[in-house]
Amino acid sequence: MPVPAETAAKFGEVTLPQGVQVLGTDTDSGRDTRYRLALQMTDTQLREFLPQFPETPEKSEIPKSTPVIAGPALSSAPDPLYAQDQIITTDHGTVTREVIVDQRAPDEVYVHLSLYTT
Repeated sequence: MPVPAETAAKFGEVTLPQGVQVLGTDTDSGRDTRYRLALQMTDTQLREFLPQFPETPEKSEIPKSTPVIAGPALSSAPDPLYAQDQIITTDHGTVTREVIVDQRAPDEVYVHLSLYTT
């Protein structure tokens, strides 16, 4: 189910860069709650976005098998980068944040976020 990007980002205490293009969002819940965002941004926006995560995304094969909600399939990504962390939020307790960075060309960066309770 689509949700506002701001709602999804707030769930994981993530700030989206000004002017980022939101390609898609969704949420689902059962035992856990999960929000996903697919974003397209420039290199400058990426440099602004990534410092809010304690780990810098690194090369990983994990993302290539991850389905995306919008943007190009990760199976064709040249060098996907992946990072995961956990934060304690006031409203939702522990939230796991996964970020996948898919750089296709200069200023053509796709970022996929998965934010969920555990």
